[in-house]
Amino acid sequence: MAAAARTAFVLAGGGSLGAVEVGMLRVLVAHGVRADLVVGASVGAINAAYYAGRPSPEGVAELVRIPSTSSIGCKQGWGMPDRS
Repeated sequence: MAAAARTAFVLAGGGSLGAVEVGMLRVLVAHGVRADLVVGASVGAINAAYYAGRPSPEGVAELVRIPSTSSIGCKQGWGMPDRS
């Protein structure tokens, strides 16, 4: 008997990829796609850890705001406007 399919989000490192990953998470969560497993390296690990703790539209919306209040990202966040 085959095991049920599982979904993993694998998030890479690299500063500007952090913004791309947050955008990807926003779209996937908005369309009801959820990960069974998340892993990441560097900025991807930060995004993966936060997503794992709050895998909801509200959690991802908060992830967009984190860099604007920390030393991780630029002044405007990951450079993505908040359209929520």
